[in-house]
Amino acid sequence: MEFSFIKGEYPNLHKVIGDDLDLGSWPKGFRLEKTDLWFIDSLHEISQLKAEYDLYKPYFKSGCVILIDDIKLNSGMWKMWVDWEGDKYDASAYLHWSGFGIVVWK
Repeated sequence: MEFSFIKGEYPNLHKVIGDDLDLGSWPKGFRLEKTDLWFIDSLHEISQLKAEYDLYKPYFKSGCVILIDDIKLNSGMWKMWVDWEGDKYDASAYLHWSGFGIVVWK
């Protein structure tokens, strides 16, 4: 459903549909370490966000941008976002009532 508004195909946009904790959901041969922009919007639980962080952290390259939805939905999400490495900006007031965090990885 998240991708239903994207009508065209774009060579730099890779839609991952399925369990984001299963690296098999990514296209074959895709090089995660080359990703410039990450958008994390899945289950809104601290355990899920921590699992995603632990799985994808080795692939975050210096200077990549990580967008995290719903960082203010519960206290665990907020604490996890605050503790992330890198430069952060809380764009909640402009983008989403339940929180929207932007991280530029170190």
